[in-house]
Amino acid sequence: LSGTMASFASNLRHEPNPTMVQVALAKTETDGTSQKLFILCKDCLFRVSDVDNNHKQYERFQFLLDQYKTVYHDYIAGTIPEE
Repeated sequence: LSGTMASFASNLRHEPNPTMVQVALAKTETDGTSQKLFILCKDCLFRVSDVDNNHKQYERFQFLLDQYKTVYHDYIAGTIPEE
């Protein structure tokens, strides 16, 4: 992972942050999808999935979740492309 991604990934264990998902999804635009980014997004989204619908970050979380589901549809469906 690049320096920024590695730094975020290291912090992910301590403080999950939806920004990590945003950065990982942006990286797929330039580098394409990968198993590593799929797992990173999934883990981060799982850790912030208890956001209540009244929380100020709820809409952002839903937007990122929808993007993740679109970008990684094949991975989620179990039809992971060859890397």
